[in-house]
Amino acid sequence: MKPAYLFAVVISAFIPSMAIAVHYDGNLVLGSQNDVDTALIYTSVSGSLVVSGPDIHDLSPLSGIESVGSYIVVDHNPGLTSVVDGFDSLTNVGGGIFFYYNDSLVTFSGFDELLQTGDNIDFWFNSSLESVSGFKSLHTAGWSLEFGGSPLLTKIPEFNSLQTINSSLFILDNSSLAEITGFRNLQYVDWSFQIQGNSSLGDLCGFYNYFVTSNSLYTGNGAFDIVDNGTALPNPTTIQDLINAGHCAKPFLVALQDQVISLDLARGIERKLTNALDAVLAALDCGISCASLAVAELEEFKAVAERQRGKKLTDTVVDQLITEADTIISLIA
Repeated sequence: MKPAYLFAVVISAFIPSMAIAVHYDGNLVLGSQNDVDTALIYTSVSGSLVVSGPDIHDLSPLSGIESVGSYIVVDHNPGLTSVVDGFDSLTNVGGGIFFYYNDSLVTFSGFDELLQTGDNIDFWFNSSLESVSGFKSLHTAGWSLEFGGSPLLTKIPEFNSLQTINSSLFILDNSSLAEITGFRNLQYVDWSFQIQGNSSLGDLCGFYNYFVTSNSLYTGNGAFDIVDNGTALPNPTTIQDLINAGHCAKPFLVALQDQVISLDLARGIERKLTNALDAVLAALDCGISCASLAVAELEEFKAVAERQRGKKLTDTVVDQLITEADTIISLIA
């Protein structure tokens, strides 16, 4: 037993309400659920954190860790089926994050306070994995961002705070992944951009802002390959194809326009509503820099609808229009 751990146990026995920050010096290797439970006391690790063991099923005792100096490796844990709000205190990782060969893991959410990594973020060969969410605060991937070899994966994080990938983006061989949304603030990928072998993938609207703001050019120094994905995507898919497909909000806007027209409103009211939506579409075409303008136009749309409550529009219709406008705002803002 580490002296720091013994000290914390003794102190907490006398003062159970006191929160004690305990640092682990070196690589913290957890090979059983008992090891994970024992690690509850640690708030930082100077080296790597390795979680790998046949009976490990619950990572919640690690939720107090705020900093890891090197790598987080979670691999070969056949008893791990889900992680909810994992590592929710972590703000800094000096190395990378690796989730490999966790064959029973179905859902993962976590790392919402993490700001940046020093190396890769990898989710590879998790054969039962269906959904990965979280990473809401991440602004910099220190090296590559990778999701691969998970045949049941249908959802990856939206990474809406992410601005920089210091090496490459790889999304490879996830046969159930149908769409990629989010990434609305991505500005820079240093090396390769590869989305390949995802046979259900038909929508890459998440990267619309990135390519519009880069003047329709790939500015990375490595390969650009979007090939062998779903039949709804051209093979290969070009940057211009992504731009032509439009922003993730575009289908919702078109549907909302159609709904307004179907209401058969007085011409002046219909014009005000559709003009606002036309302005939103125009704002989306100029990328991130016009997002605030698009949101302002949607707020005007909502205000016009609200003014017609109980007059030309029923409460139900107004509430529906406002709800759908708010959905679009959530995709833009």
